[in-house]
Amino acid sequence: MNATSRFSESDTLDLVRVQMKQFGEVLDTRKGGNKARRSIEQEILSGSLGAAVVLDFRGVRAATVSFIDECIGVLLANHAIGYYGNHPVLALNANEDVRETIAVTLAHRKLALLHLMDPPELLGGDEILNQTLREAWNLGKFTAGDLAGNMGISPQAVNNRLKALFRRGALHRMLIIPPKGGKEFVYTIPEGVIKKRRPAKKIKGSRERIVPANGG
Repeated sequence: MNATSRFSESDTLDLVRVQMKQFGEVLDTRKGGNKARRSIEQEILSGSLGAAVVLDFRGVRAATVSFIDECIGVLLANHAIGYYGNHPVLALNANEDVRETIAVTLAHRKLALLHLMDPPELLGGDEILNQTLREAWNLGKFTAGDLAGNMGISPQAVNNRLKALFRRGALHRMLIIPPKGGKEFVYTIPEGVIKKRRPAKKIKGSRERIVPANGG
């Protein structure tokens, strides 16, 4: 398999997968992190519009804080200010030690990276966002009202959390027109790169259109 592969596994998630093992089974040093980030940036900038960039850690045994900070920390910081447009950055197949290193490093920067697993984990995210993400995962497809009801909190509080998860690439969303009129978002989890789950529930009586990943 090539170190970088391009594919589309769902109707909503076009992907560029970067094999992190190409940079070593042990990812270390700030210099190494800088080299890896520049390579990943080239893949992002040459990818299709809106393509998600998946950092695949299969075969990576360990990673140091200096490498993660220079590679993923800077990558996500640049993403947060719009340097890479609307390309979400995700992770996959990281072992527990690597996930812990990523989480600690990104929390220091107040950044977060979605790690796709069952259930998914927002590395660097606080417990509130991870709790919300787990509830979203259980629903599969939902509105803010659905999630608010499940969690027993206000729709406004849920909306704030959903916006944060959407900005981090942890959720997709579509704009629907409910039967009674008005507009609202329907959210779905990015399950195109992981094992199939039960079908997400259908939001009845609505028309849908996809909202760009950088939508408001």
